[in-house]
Amino acid sequence: MHKKKSLSARPRIIILSFSLSLLIVVTSNPTNHSQVEKTTLAGKSYASGNVQILNNQVSGTHLQRPFFLSQIHAESAWNDWGQNNPPLIVALVDTGIDLSHPDLRSILVPGINLLQRELPPNDDNGHGTNVAGVLRAIVKGRTSTRAQIMPIKTMGSNGEGSIDKLNEGIRYAVDYGAKVVVLSEGVNQFSPETLNAVQYAEDHDVLIVAATGNNGTVVKYPAAYPTVMAVGGASKDGTVIAKSNWGPEVDVIAPWYVYTTQMGGGYKFSEGTSMAAPQVAGLAVLIWSKYPYMKAYQIRDLIRQTADHFNQDGWDPHAGFGLIRADQALTQPYQEDMYANNTTKSSAAPFSYSKSIDSEFQGQNPKWFYSDVPYDGTIQFSMQTDNADASMFRVVYDNEDDSNGTIYPFINQNAEVPVHKGRNYIKLQSVDNQNGVVPFHLTTQFQIYSNPFGDTDRMYKAYVLPLRNQEVTGTFDRKDAKDWFMVPVNQSGILHVKVTTDTPRIDLSLKVRKVNEKQVLVDQMGEGETESATLRVFPDDYYVKIQNVISEHPYPVTGEYKFAIDFTPKLLDPNEPNKHPYEATSMVLNTDYPGVLDTDSQMHWYSFHVNKQSVAHIRLKDISPEQQITLELFDSNLQFLGTKQNSGKPSMDVDRDLTAGTYYMKLSLVQGNPNQLYNLRVFTEADKN
Repeated sequence: MHKKKSLSARPRIIILSFSLSLLIVVTSNPTNHSQVEKTTLAGKSYASGNVQILNNQVSGTHLQRPFFLSQIHAESAWNDWGQNNPPLIVALVDTGIDLSHPDLRSILVPGINLLQRELPPNDDNGHGTNVAGVLRAIVKGRTSTRAQIMPIKTMGSNGEGSIDKLNEGIRYAVDYGAKVVVLSEGVNQFSPETLNAVQYAEDHDVLIVAATGNNGTVVKYPAAYPTVMAVGGASKDGTVIAKSNWGPEVDVIAPWYVYTTQMGGGYKFSEGTSMAAPQVAGLAVLIWSKYPYMKAYQIRDLIRQTADHFNQDGWDPHAGFGLIRADQALTQPYQEDMYANNTTKSSAAPFSYSKSIDSEFQGQNPKWFYSDVPYDGTIQFSMQTDNADASMFRVVYDNEDDSNGTIYPFINQNAEVPVHKGRNYIKLQSVDNQNGVVPFHLTTQFQIYSNPFGDTDRMYKAYVLPLRNQEVTGTFDRKDAKDWFMVPVNQSGILHVKVTTDTPRIDLSLKVRKVNEKQVLVDQMGEGETESATLRVFPDDYYVKIQNVISEHPYPVTGEYKFAIDFTPKLLDPNEPNKHPYEATSMVLNTDYPGVLDTDSQMHWYSFHVNKQSVAHIRLKDISPEQQITLELFDSNLQFLGTKQNSGKPSMDVDRDLTAGTYYMKLSLVQGNPNQLYNLRVFTEADKN
């Protein structure tokens, strides 16, 4: 039986960067190669130490012009920022920062250690210091620094932390004056408390920037929340890194590879979306320094608008709106309506089914959008306007069977629109064709289709699957969802059950049981991984429960699972294992015990108990004609009492006068074909009738 993972083993916030195998440390004595330090990473040893950097200018102890700055044209942007405005506070919710690092200590403001409040937020992992160095490189410029960094320590030396501390760190940053919050960490688990925390930041005009993740799968939370700016990773040639997580939540990408500060006062190469996120945060600081009157949503949109788009539509799920361009963000004018030209279906703009956008209605012109949806389901549109009631607008779903489309009005600022897998076209329009300009804020949220099996969250509601090889597809479309299935087995055999999923936001658990019997629990693998079990089954009803255990109370997930059953009929012995006396099958008197002497176990042990002196009748029947079976009888101390063979007969009887006590029998296959069924019964004189 498999053991269940404890809740303490469930997902925790983790950092989103890689430590490279080669650490470049620049010292004041670059020609001394005799002192080499061994650094162990990922089970290997690499030489690091006095390595001289080529093709970069080194002065003193730090790299003056990290190469990733050129990728995003940061140096050009330094000519256009507002140098007369006071520095902004950027909070790094991370593992802390090396508070004494020579390149960081002068730009730090008081923060907090939420793990041990009596201690300063010093870095004992290194990740936070790496992130801080990237941010510093963006905002330092040539003459002055446009940001101060607030270290908020929520993760320990192992690079892990709780969702509760993450939420607390976000709120602390907002309450203590941060204008930008960097979250280079992630988890696959949705949390309503984190959603509330990031909305708290949005409500206080604080921009949150987060890393998408480094697994090449779905975007991690908190980057996946609608108002969080989700940042993926770009290679040195500007293309999307394959390991950069992607999906409808991606906003932009930034360089994956960086050279940055490290614990102990040194510098290192690092990589990952953890290193991309602070570049976007730094760009937000530069923009805000030049345009201090702008709101957080406008900063977010300006970064999107001025990125180098990867396709003509402007957005895709891998690169978002593209590679950030600091120079363009500081020189191109902000457009309140970045979707000004999508007034017809042919000019429809792509939109995410899980993000927030800001735009405006221009007079009577509609807004056309399209979205590529991975499953059937529903998109909920939530609209907020400054100077108009949302009910004055509506969503029109472009139905190919109806030229007028299907109209969905906004009720209490919300409209729910059924969509199908694939491309969907949607039009936003005014109800009364009013004139004028109406800015609006639109948030979308996708809800996957309802489970096709109906309400199966209790064992007695189990969905019946006939006993045949098959695969069915299900969803976790509601909070605390679980699905019960029942497989009626009418013959013995081997039943293999397997459940897979297409998203790491699901951590599968598989339970198999019969009525009134102990369940078999299978929960050995991690998020997005397959769980399976192979069982010996006999005629009965078998129940299977499939559940998402990513958290104690999981929320609906955009993703599917597939449940497969594979049955192979086979004559099985329900009493095995009983090859040894200590495994002997304990018999109830006057009850038939079917058995199969097969090639793997050519002897079976049984035990029975006699309450008082009596003649015990032992009957072995249904023996195959070609089989010869020996029955041996033993007392409770395994002292031999007697033996008998069937001598080619289909049955044999043994009658023995026994005193009260426990007795053992051993059945052995002497000759003949194995895998044949027999029946064994023991009864006393009193049970004969």
